[in-house]
Amino acid sequence: MNENASKMLELLDNEIELKCYEIKKARQERSLGRCFSLLSVLFVIIPVLLVFFGISFVTMVIPALIFLVAGTFLLSPIILQNKIGGLQ
Repeated sequence: MNENASKMLELLDNEIELKCYEIKKARQERSLGRCFSLLSVLFVIIPVLLVFFGISFVTMVIPALIFLVAGTFLLSPIILQNKIGGLQ
């Protein structure tokens, strides 16, 4: 009986792995769907809240834009100095 069980497990090993992979993929797709839904709702709600509270969107974007530009100028010599293949 024990030999039959071990043979059965060996035969079904690939199927078990495939089913685990399918379950993992389904969970990942559900998670991505929830994330997309949340981001879609936030995409609508955040501008509405900004208008409701009287906050200009431009005043929110200017500091972020300054930060990105400063970061680009400060880090570009480091990035351009490296050779292809990573840090050396």
